[in-house]
Amino acid sequence: MKPAASRVLQALAVDDWKVNSKLTLNLGLRYEVEGALTERYNRSVTGFDPLYVQPMQATAQTKYASLNDAALKADVPQLNALGGLLFAGVNGQPRGLYKTPKNNIMPRFGLAYRLNDKTVIRGGYGIFFGFLGQRRGDVVQTGYSISTNFVPTTDGATITGTLSNPFPNGILNPPGSAQGYQTNLGNAISFFNQRPLSPYNQRWELGVQCELPAGFVVEASYVGNRGTHIEINRNINTVPNRFLSALPTRDAARISYLTGTVSNPFAGLGIPGVGASSTISRQNLMKPFPEFGDINTTTNDGYSWYHAAQLRIEKRFSKGYTVQASYTHSRFMQATEYLNPGDPSPTEVVSDSERALINPPIDGAALATARGTDSKKD
Repeated sequence: MKPAASRVLQALAVDDWKVNSKLTLNLGLRYEVEGALTERYNRSVTGFDPLYVQPMQATAQTKYASLNDAALKADVPQLNALGGLLFAGVNGQPRGLYKTPKNNIMPRFGLAYRLNDKTVIRGGYGIFFGFLGQRRGDVVQTGYSISTNFVPTTDGATITGTLSNPFPNGILNPPGSAQGYQTNLGNAISFFNQRPLSPYNQRWELGVQCELPAGFVVEASYVGNRGTHIEINRNINTVPNRFLSALPTRDAARISYLTGTVSNPFAGLGIPGVGASSTISRQNLMKPFPEFGDINTTTNDGYSWYHAAQLRIEKRFSKGYTVQASYTHSRFMQATEYLNPGDPSPTEVVSDSERALINPPIDGAALATARGTDSKKD
């Protein structure tokens, strides 16, 4: 199988403009277009159709209506079984696994202004986009793999599976996309966000550098960063917040209600996972897509910000030696995780990179994706 791949087109224009003997400007503009990830044989999930009605919905609704649980029916008047996976190249789906943004324009601006022979002011601003491919290094191949169990005997006396012939009844073939919307029904699934946004970082800086007597040079700078559209994981099949307790202390009664079991309306319908047992918890039936387990995807709701005051002093000696000391006072904050799975936006916290980050990276893409890159270490 050919590895999944995407392509990036880049264009860059940069110019230095010396306005006069004191002021120099650096102007730049960068534009990027990234192609969507594709798989050579279209063996991948693309998205999720939340409106598809599963064929067994009517039967499950009838069984749910017969439940004798007034409190549950007040919370969930009618049980629905909606949603299903979409596959590349199937039922009109494109080969690309998602749509990519086309407006990734990145201006850059810098200046250097000489106040006098001993003092210079420097500043700059720039936007840096991260690649979608940083998070999408592989495809989602639900349905394209299956395990065949080795069964040495079925009655405990006669050996049917041996090392020379471990699978006398053959090897199971994965269904691929043949099951369509019913793929992995009853179990956890994942899919690509069909309209992802490219994470980007804005960086700005303003500093003053001054030469003092006796070979000393001092510099004071302010540096700021703002990360936007950081990609973060999200499970869209969780109990909505309106069903959770709002008490500031542990609510044992609500917990008991949510985890309590009732007769499973999906039992006997040929659904593994959530339909395998005769009973099911109330909270499972409160989920938006109760016929599935977790449904994982990503959003671009994450953001971060960084502010720093940087001081530096340098002593130059006549023999070529230099001694330098620097101090940075900074704060790096992020909102890249949901406190509760059903929260509308992530919670703001001190970044877990706060202690390690002394100076922000020049490449803004690294900061913009600092909490959106599970497979890479920062």
